[in-house]
Amino acid sequence: MDFCDIYKIRTDIADYRDFSALLSVDEQKRMDSIKNRLQQKKFIVCRGFLRNTLSSYLKIPADKICFTYGEYGKPLTDGIHFNLTHSHNLCMLAVSGLPVGLDAEYIDLTLDYLKISRRYFSSNDFEKLLAVSGEKQIAAFYKSWCIRESFSKLEGKSIWRTMNQQFSCDLEPDSPARIIYPEKYAKYSFIKINAEENYFCILASQKKISTVNLLFRR
Repeated sequence: MDFCDIYKIRTDIADYRDFSALLSVDEQKRMDSIKNRLQQKKFIVCRGFLRNTLSSYLKIPADKICFTYGEYGKPLTDGIHFNLTHSHNLCMLAVSGLPVGLDAEYIDLTLDYLKISRRYFSSNDFEKLLAVSGEKQIAAFYKSWCIRESFSKLEGKSIWRTMNQQFSCDLEPDSPARIIYPEKYAKYSFIKINAEENYFCILASQKKISTVNLLFRR
């Protein structure tokens, strides 16, 4: 099952009321714990979107899908691999026959990305970032961040394990995304996905997926 279908939905356009009835009791509790009403609506849209989409693969009603959760909160279900990501007003979902990790990030031009990089990246990666000139520098930062995040989500681990001197990835904006060190992850596949303007997105997998379909809903 060497495929990956990628869906997206705009949480600022979708009507959360279309998805409210699909949430499980546990998801309702999680939604109630969110104090910000706008974030509540985004949570409802993302979880309902996840359930609706997986329903067509699993051939069961959306509200009957049961999830288990990994050590760091990665949702899992029998019969299909998937990964959900959301940033700003965009929610994306990867559905695959193989384990995958998907990360999308809104490109915030006001973000002090050099301060973040200095604190969390290896000294080698930070020096490589400083060497990138002009407008390409922020693209290099988001590329590095998405590699780390998508890799962590693929592995079902915390992103913080990539924030140390023992982790390095390619920061050249125009070159293929890849992990350089640890070398055992150098063969992992990282595919840049053109999601929407002002977003950076990467799909991670342990081996290259031959068929990636970018599909749209709403």
